[in-house]
Amino acid sequence: MIPDRDQIPIIFFILLILWMVIEYYFESPYFQSGLVSYSNIIKTFISFFFYLNGSYAIADYTFGHRTQLIKLYPFLNVFGLLLFSYGTFVRLNTLFELLFSKDKLYFNRNCYRYCRHPRLWGTFVQFLAIPMVFGSYPGIILSSTLGLFLIYRQAQLEENFFLKEYKEQYQAYQLQTPFFIPFFRKKAI
Repeated sequence: MIPDRDQIPIIFFILLILWMVIEYYFESPYFQSGLVSYSNIIKTFISFFFYLNGSYAIADYTFGHRTQLIKLYPFLNVFGLLLFSYGTFVRLNTLFELLFSKDKLYFNRNCYRYCRHPRLWGTFVQFLAIPMVFGSYPGIILSSTLGLFLIYRQAQLEENFFLKEYKEQYQAYQLQTPFFIPFFRKKAI
């Protein structure tokens, strides 16, 4: 049975609100990892990107239907909803790991053994999922290019901080753990 056109966005908004309430309650920065100080410039760009890209996808889904991938409904939309749920799960999992961990070195612990920047990975997945939920192909293209660039730049800033702060320990962690995409490693030559 194909879901009604309004059911997927309603489920999405429930997930979005729950996620934002939890992150707000624990005073977590929405688009950063919370591990290091972030660049206000990058934070501003990420925030504008997130809200503008999401607003465009929602407005086009609701009113315009000019850039919709209608032929892929409901498969793309449901996949986007599942992807958003996964990204939210990753972000909340890392949030609770950071909040309730007594050890302030997170390297190789729980979700941090799959990639060095799981909170940022979860954010990128959410960026990519939102336009999928609403079937917006310009949003998918923007998320996979500009969104990835902004998140990647934030991750590079964190890498530099950790290399200065933890030197050899972080270098060893870098050799063992993928940078951004879980389980994605370059093979040693």
